[in-house]
Amino acid sequence: MAAPYEFMLQPRWGDMDALGHVNNTRYLDYAQEARIAFFVERLGAVARTPLVVGRQEVDYLRPLVFRNQPVVVQVSVEALGNRSFTLSHTVREPDPDGPTYAKVSAVLVGFNPEAGGSAPLREDERAALRALLSESEMVRTG
Repeated sequence: MAAPYEFMLQPRWGDMDALGHVNNTRYLDYAQEARIAFFVERLGAVARTPLVVGRQEVDYLRPLVFRNQPVVVQVSVEALGNRSFTLSHTVREPDPDGPTYAKVSAVLVGFNPEAGGSAPLREDERAALRALLSESEMVRTG
């Protein structure tokens, strides 16, 4: 089992809404920022198939108010198929005993821009992702 990738992120003043906490849409931005860093640092040159987000869902667990300390966004590979894979993102305090603010699940799909549809992931990409599957591994064939 691979440990989750951890990305430190400083909430920005512009992320706040009128109630003084991070706006719900910003959690998708946080997940995306962490996901891009995850691809660069954990997959490097292996990741060459274009990807699109096929699905995202967010569980909002507690409000995150503005502060001058960063949060951590943990990224884990949860499922792997031939054309897609699922990443989980956990927005939490850096302290392991601290609260979790939100959980984001994102399905990434290989994309063929010329055909305008899904494309299979390359075998080296699948091997790299397989090595990063979390212990709650669920391998799909789709």
